[in-house]
Amino acid sequence: MNDLGLFSSLELDENEITIKSSEVFLSKSFLIKRGFNPQTLDNYLSNHKKNRSDHYEFHIDQNTKEKWIRYNTIPKAKLRKLSLPPRISSANKLFNKDRTKIKYKEFSEIWLILYNAWNNQSYWKQYISYYSAYYLDIEKRNLFAKTHSVIAEAIHMKNNTDYKLKDIYQMYLKFDKVLFRTKSYNSFSRKLLLAEKSSIPETIIHKFKKDGRNNYRLIPLVEKRIIYYYSHPKRYSKKQITEKVNEELVDKGLKKISYNSVTLFLRNPEMKNKYDMLRYGMKYAQNKILPYLRRRDPENKGDVF
Repeated sequence: MNDLGLFSSLELDENEITIKSSEVFLSKSFLIKRGFNPQTLDNYLSNHKKNRSDHYEFHIDQNTKEKWIRYNTIPKAKLRKLSLPPRISSANKLFNKDRTKIKYKEFSEIWLILYNAWNNQSYWKQYISYYSAYYLDIEKRNLFAKTHSVIAEAIHMKNNTDYKLKDIYQMYLKFDKVLFRTKSYNSFSRKLLLAEKSSIPETIIHKFKKDGRNNYRLIPLVEKRIIYYYSHPKRYSKKQITEKVNEELVDKGLKKISYNSVTLFLRNPEMKNKYDMLRYGMKYAQNKILPYLRRRDPENKGDVF
């Protein structure tokens, strides 16, 4: 293992790369961590035993039982997909000490961006309102907001910088309190794509709906607009309220809400007690207040109560 000094980097250690007879070998576990489908890799390793052309040459460490795949037998297209150099000469440059300094710099920059998104209140405080309608304690809401902030930065880096998503994923794993957990790089990539297409809050807390929590689409902004139209003198119907609120949400680039969401929100007794008097005005007073006022009996004939 003396030759491994030329191949040391932030990502690779002696458990992931080795040299045997001047040939570079990568461990099976390392390739899977980089995103190689385990079953597909096993199929190629099996082909090696059968002497087929589409195989990855490997040997097994008798002590650890780890399988080591020869670098030059992995197709160049697959190496590119795994963000690895297609030529072994380039691989040497990647794994040498000079390259290590570059990798450390890239990782430190990614870490700094994500760290600020998690710890700097000016980054994540703006997202608390998205999660304040779930009857969660303040610490839990803050964790949701911090997770939202980190995911937003990860999506931004993926789309607007030269940082590799695999490197972003490696730094993301260092956050042990995020509420957006992933078991693998592929899972992380899929969830990030889902967050882009739908919304980050919906992706993070999708399980709340099936657990019977409040409708997570009714963020404070939506609730305020529902109350505005419900309290309006024109007495908009639930259907009209839904249409008007959705028009505003579309203009803001937010996701629509359903008629059922509006109906459930307006059935809340606390909400009705606060805003029915604004919606119905004098009619509400005549039907809900005046009949129940305490009155004093008249003392003399002709007195008014």
